[in-house]
Amino acid sequence: MVSPSGGEVGLFLPIEQAAPAQAAGDAGRTPAFARYNLVESLAGALGALAAVPTYLGLEGLAGYRRLVWAYVGAGLLLLGLFLHL
Repeated sequence: MVSPSGGEVGLFLPIEQAAPAQAAGDAGRTPAFARYNLVESLAGALGALAAVPTYLGLEGLAGYRRLVWAYVGAGLLLLGLFLHL
């Protein structure tokens, strides 16, 4: 989900939190949520870094064009993962 605040909000948040809790069981619930939050934070940090193409040495339209293609690649990767489920 794309959120303007950078945090995870939305309709599917309760489902996203209930699924790992149910799969991990009582003993593994805390480590599962720790991994979930770590991945979420790292993805947010990477997205914030990628949002500034000049920081990556890219200028103007070329930088944003690469960001759009990276977004397309991430979407295709997610499509593949969801189809694998």
